[in-house]
Amino acid sequence: MNALVGTQPRGLFNFISEIRGVTSKEEERTRVDKELGNIRNKFSQASSLNAYQKKKYVWKLCYIYMLGYEVDFGHVEFISLLGATNYTDKSVGYMAVALLLRPEDDLMSLVINSIRNDLNSDVLFARTLALSAVANIGGNDFAEGLVADVSRCVHLHLYFFARLLLQIPTISLLTFSFQCLFVTALHILEYCTSYAINQACKPLAILTRNCTKSRKNYFVTEMPSSKNPVCAY
Repeated sequence: MNALVGTQPRGLFNFISEIRGVTSKEEERTRVDKELGNIRNKFSQASSLNAYQKKKYVWKLCYIYMLGYEVDFGHVEFISLLGATNYTDKSVGYMAVALLLRPEDDLMSLVINSIRNDLNSDVLFARTLALSAVANIGGNDFAEGLVADVSRCVHLHLYFFARLLLQIPTISLLTFSFQCLFVTALHILEYCTSYAINQACKPLAILTRNCTKSRKNYFVTEMPSSKNPVCAY
């Protein structure tokens, strides 16, 4: 508990402690409804909130959602955290997007723009968070809008290529938009002796086995010529 106090807003810690101390579901709902009303009121004056306060209320919304309650507001506020320049605020924004938004939501276009900016950023943690979001959120429109940016990102650095391989089973099973990127990854493996890449190949092997059992053909894209590797690591 002491670690939680040191790394998270105290208001969040107090709220969680109160929820854990209730004796009935009715009491829990009453406390949650009260907190939702308070957060809604604070967000109505969002211009007066600093980054710490906004992050605290977004954390509370995520916790309330994980308790099983509907959260139908605050979307603009947590999406705005994606534009933060520090890791803490940006990671909270990405967590809220993954939890509280669906691929078909109207505001997803704003999320796609923010993720695209992070994928093309020079900041390591921004690219990493964005790549994880692509794997966790999914959806055809979402993937098709970002597949080119993901491909460009992972070709820049070995670290991102390893991250992609670790997450590509989730990405590929959600949408067919990553077929070409998947085949490219298989091709690059022929030229890479990195320990990190070899470890990342394990989930890729599982995906390959699953694909062979599927009626749909994941491997419709032609393999690039072995004489011209896509990139050299």
